[in-house]
Amino acid sequence: MESMSNNSLSGKEEKIQLSKLEKELDDPKLFEGVTVKKKQQILTRVAATIFRFKQHSGPLPDSETLAEYEGIVSGSANRIITIFEDQAHHRMALETKVIGRQTFQSGAGQVFAFIIGMSALAGGVYCILEGHDVAGVSVVGGGLLSLAAAFLKAKVSQQEDLDKKKPK
Repeated sequence: MESMSNNSLSGKEEKIQLSKLEKELDDPKLFEGVTVKKKQQILTRVAATIFRFKQHSGPLPDSETLAEYEGIVSGSANRIITIFEDQAHHRMALETKVIGRQTFQSGAGQVFAFIIGMSALAGGVYCILEGHDVAGVSVVGGGLLSLAAAFLKAKVSQQEDLDKKKPK
C-alpha cells in the first residue's frame, strides 16, 4: 500500500514534497538537462517508492515480514511462530482455569443463597409460631429482599462487564 500517490496530495502539496525530495537527493547535477515535467515524474516515482508502507493487524507478522526476518536471522520465523503458539496455549490454559473457578463460585453462591433463604424462612416461621407475627414476617421479608437485592446487583455488574467487552 502506498501512502503517497498523485491523487492523495494537492498540486501545491505535491510540489512542496517533490522540492523537499529533490533537496534531499543532494546532487544538483542529477537533473541537469532533464525537463521539468520529466523531473516531476521521476521524483513522483521515487517518492512513491520511498513513502511506501505496509499495514498489518494480527498476532503474527504477515508472510512477507516473516520471510524478511528469516532472511536476516536464520530460524527467526520458526521462533516467532513457536512463541505465538506457546502464548496461545498459555492463554487457553488460563481461560480454562478462570472458567472453572467462575463456575465453582457461581455454584457456591447458589448454595449459600439457598441456605440463607431457608434460614430466613425457618426463622420467620418459628417467630410466627411463637406468636411474634410482625417479627416473623420481617425476618422472612428481610431475608428474601436481601437475596433479591444481591441477585439484581450481580446481574447489573455482569451486564456492565459485558458492555465493557463489546467492541465500539
